[in-house]
Amino acid sequence: MAQSRVHFYQASSGDEIFLPGICMKVRPHSEVEWYFSHIAQSYEGICPQEFISFVVTDVAGDIHVIRYKRLISEGSHTLLTSLKKEADGTVCVAVKCDEAPTDYPTGLCVCDFGHGCCRLCGSNVPRECCGTDGGCRSAECGHECCEKAAAEEA
Repeated sequence: MAQSRVHFYQASSGDEIFLPGICMKVRPHSEVEWYFSHIAQSYEGICPQEFISFVVTDVAGDIHVIRYKRLISEGSHTLLTSLKKEADGTVCVAVKCDEAPTDYPTGLCVCDFGHGCCRLCGSNVPRECCGTDGGCRSAECGHECCEKAAAEEA
């Protein structure tokens, strides 16, 4: 019998998410949480890691939402072997990106969610971009467009 594999797919579209160079074999001590950083890399510019969650079904048929936790001690430890397998032995994990917030935490801006550059959007509507003034709150989010606009304002 072939070894089971884990497959990730976008919850919204059903499209498979490919993780080149990453082992996808289900091993006895493999945890689904280990894949958060790899999924976040494939979602870069679309969804920050803190807003990604996995939707899984355990062997009893119960559905669980697993959210990213910055500290390992705060996170869950879900063994891939505890999850439901399809007829071909595949473990399927749906990847969900939470909605972009209306008030962005420090260090994040609308660019992190693939919505274009907040500093250069030209909107004067409060909260339409990532700060109460429609601009990048931190001006230190790391996006070239936001830093360029902040430098021009200075």
